[in-house]
Amino acid sequence: MQFGDWIREMREKRQWTQSEMHKESGIPQTTISGWETGKILEPSLKHIVKVSRAFSVRICDIPIFSEDKLEDVRSNGRICS
Repeated sequence: MQFGDWIREMREKRQWTQSEMHKESGIPQTTISGWETGKILEPSLKHIVKVSRAFSVRICDIPIFSEDKLEDVRSNGRICS
């Protein structure tokens, strides 16, 4: 599953609008929309952490496109074991 599709699915499970997700996560609504429409493909590490907190999920459970991003998270000690 692609990141944008996953974001939309998780947001809709909570019955959040993009605006409500913005309020919960602090991520701009335009960024959330960009992910969901595929205009923005890869989230920043900062946004990955915010998504993890907003949805109460482990970072390693978020479908991140780049293995490099996951490696950055691991090297910073912020990954699931």
